[in-house]
Amino acid sequence: MIPERALSLWQPWATLVVTPRLDDPTLPVKDIENRGWWTSYRGPTMIHAGKSRGGLTPDVNSLIVGIAKRLDQDAEYYQVLEHLRQCWEGLVPFGAFIGQVDIVDCVRESDSEWFQGQWGFVLRNPILYKRSFESPGRQKFFHVQPGWRADIDRHLRALD
Repeated sequence: MIPERALSLWQPWATLVVTPRLDDPTLPVKDIENRGWWTSYRGPTMIHAGKSRGGLTPDVNSLIVGIAKRLDQDAEYYQVLEHLRQCWEGLVPFGAFIGQVDIVDCVRESDSEWFQGQWGFVLRNPILYKRSFESPGRQKFFHVQPGWRADIDRHLRALD
């Protein structure tokens, strides 16, 4: 089922929160979304990759590869992240819904390598859609129009 709520993230973070880890597919590669604000919301959330390319910097790429090396010993997992890093500029979507994830908690502290904010949305059950769906995003949480949800659901069912 397609979630009613959505959250826009810059790339590469958007792709990392909807990509399942190889060692545990219930966990996204990036298991925390850092925010400066708290939320009481828990539940499924569609992830929108924002249009901004502000997150695509050499420093961000180095950070992600460094964290990937510490998170997992599996060479295949590292290769997936390295491939993502090489593809971001040309192959990942911008300005589109790309997947969904469950927000299961909102914390001020975490052992996650990804935690860097005042608040961290704890993420589980990532789903990377087989295709992206172009759409404008918004700041904070926003509601996805019923027509959009029905259209996305129909397209995803056709791809299965």
